[in-house]
Amino acid sequence: MGWPLDEPALSDMLGDAAKNKLNPATGLPYVFGSSYVRAFRDEYPDVAKRKTSNIDVVRAKKATHETRNAFFDVVESMVLRLHNRGKDPSNPDRLSTFPWSTPASVPGRCWYNVDEVGHDCNKKRRAKLVRAKRKSSSRAWDQTDGDQTPFHVTNVFTTCAIGTSPIPPLLGHSRPGVKKGTTPKKNKSDLLGLAYKSAGGRWKSASGIDVFVSQKGSMTKEHFPMYCEHFVKHLPKGQGKGGEPVILVFDGHASRWSPRGLRYLEENNVQCLCLPGHTSIWSQANDAGPNGSFKHVVDDCMEKWRKTHRHMSGTRTYNRSQANDAG
Repeated sequence: MGWPLDEPALSDMLGDAAKNKLNPATGLPYVFGSSYVRAFRDEYPDVAKRKTSNIDVVRAKKATHETRNAFFDVVESMVLRLHNRGKDPSNPDRLSTFPWSTPASVPGRCWYNVDEVGHDCNKKRRAKLVRAKRKSSSRAWDQTDGDQTPFHVTNVFTTCAIGTSPIPPLLGHSRPGVKKGTTPKKNKSDLLGLAYKSAGGRWKSASGIDVFVSQKGSMTKEHFPMYCEHFVKHLPKGQGKGGEPVILVFDGHASRWSPRGLRYLEENNVQCLCLPGHTSIWSQANDAGPNGSFKHVVDDCMEKWRKTHRHMSGTRTYNRSQANDAG
């Protein structure tokens, strides 16, 4: 099988193949209902049912060799420019130092990638029928609705190229009543299950995980400076301002384009690298594994919690505590 099919699509395909043919036993047209499709699936061991994720048509068209080559040419020139600027005594904005002249020479500990991971609320991501022995991930052509839910939690997730996550997650909560473009203050309910009240009366997070609140729970341009401060605050000792420079990779979402946030990163020896539009699903490091791995860890924590709290309904406090355990 090529692209994965859901059961209704397979039923339609079988119906088209047998169109205008009659069942000799009944003299009636063949009918391929759900029970027939299940029997068909069971009869052929090389067909399996698996969960799939979406692939966007626009993104697929951008996945070309030309886009890849052009992007890496830009990365090469960017790193060389930073290296030369750091050595130029006449440049007032020069970096204290940028010792590497090629991307390959920048150590893994200095590469970071930030991305957002939300809970999967897309009802159309049903399991599809695929080849059972297929080792690669399966993607299906589906329509998605995005962040159109009144209850949404986003994890702004940062990883390092050496395989660690030294930057604690930044969780985004939805508050539908919030006016778009504003940055409401966090309240006690936003921090329960995540932070504790210190002796001085201030809420503190032992894990370093913090929270922001927006209308839909997603990162916005107004909230991005908060992430920038969060990132710089938790950089390992010896990195950032007064230490080793680092590169932060992110996608081209509109929320990233906050002049105040980007300037803050640059002032703290953090250089930004934006991925080409519509390519992050295949060019972004987090999309290649860590995002999915974190989701599995959260799923395991939630399943464990649910087994011992069957009488309780899920709440934001519960979601925060699971993210805290997963982190």
